[in-house]
Amino acid sequence: MKGFNYSIKFLLAAMMLLATSIPSICEASTKNKLRQGLFEDVVHFRRTPVKIGNWQTAPTIVICNESITKLSDVESAIMWWQERGYNLGQVIVNEPNQICHQSGRDGFITIEGPNTGFDFDYLAITHRKSSQDEILSARIILRGRSEKIRILEHEIGHALGWSHCNRRGHIMNPEWSRGGWEDTGLTTDEN
Repeated sequence: MKGFNYSIKFLLAAMMLLATSIPSICEASTKNKLRQGLFEDVVHFRRTPVKIGNWQTAPTIVICNESITKLSDVESAIMWWQERGYNLGQVIVNEPNQICHQSGRDGFITIEGPNTGFDFDYLAITHRKSSQDEILSARIILRGRSEKIRILEHEIGHALGWSHCNRRGHIMNPEWSRGGWEDTGLTTDEN
């Protein structure tokens, strides 16, 4: 019986090691209005965002389809994060009808339009690929060209590793109508 317990402990330790070495995919989104659910209930207790991972090198940002967002809007969102101490790489704008080869590749944050599986209840969704605490890539998927401000800043926040928080007026609030420009906890010198 004693050998059995050690085997189980060894198996669990091996599974945990394997799980932390495989890149994982995280998802975060911005909604017009929150749906009630377990995730949203958990978010309501968090007053400041939590950082989940870091980029080892400054990611290159690719606008896969300029009809989804304007270069000037992306540059403005990048500047907002740079003012808080973040280092982001160059911005590339793909040609119209060009396939976005950088999508999902390590070292890139891509800004894309919706695909057939996109949930149009959301304004945007960010998928982040990580390995342990290193962010490898991120895909920001926008519902479409939006006149709503703060969407790109919020989603780039997810691409940089930030979670949602429920503080009214905060850039990382998951409900667009409750969000704002507050940046408590987000500057690099606070981490």
